[in-house]
Amino acid sequence: MQPSYYQNKSLINLDDSIDSYFIVILIDPEVIHVNKNNQKDVEKYWKDKEQELGETIKGKDISEYVSGYQGVTEKTWGLLYYSDSSFYFQTFPRRNWLISLLKGEPSEDSGKTMNFYIRWDDVFQIDIPAKKSMISNIFLPPDYRVFIQYKINNQQGTLVLVMYSKESREKFLKFYHGIKNESH
Repeated sequence: MQPSYYQNKSLINLDDSIDSYFIVILIDPEVIHVNKNNQKDVEKYWKDKEQELGETIKGKDISEYVSGYQGVTEKTWGLLYYSDSSFYFQTFPRRNWLISLLKGEPSEDSGKTMNFYIRWDDVFQIDIPAKKSMISNIFLPPDYRVFIQYKINNQQGTLVLVMYSKESREKFLKFYHGIKNESH
């Protein structure tokens, strides 16, 4: 029999295209006990986030930060969300699940919270990796990276994120191209 947290499909439903089972495992095993039946909490979180930003969030995804933002060097998973003016990346403190498992009690939060945004006006190009050969497709995992080239205060950078899926990456790219076409 599967654990009960697998039986609730709305555990953490950020977007219809995101598999909530995967998200729960990625975020933290302790989330399982805290966030059962929290669809209303998730909706409230995003509504509060929109109020904080002063605009509607057009898309969201789980992504991995790889590199490229003002000296942040640690790879980490987080939330990527975007509006008409900017895109945002936010992480949360992590818990040491191994110690929690061994001690049988919740562990202390560790790691830093990272929260940054880049205005679409500062982004001048987004690239994806070149298509792999058929042989590479068979033996290598999918590559859903995006390379976001931006310029802030006369400093140019390339932000590298790994998107959760090909579909979420395509949705993000389509939104970016729509924003850029509107501004020209």
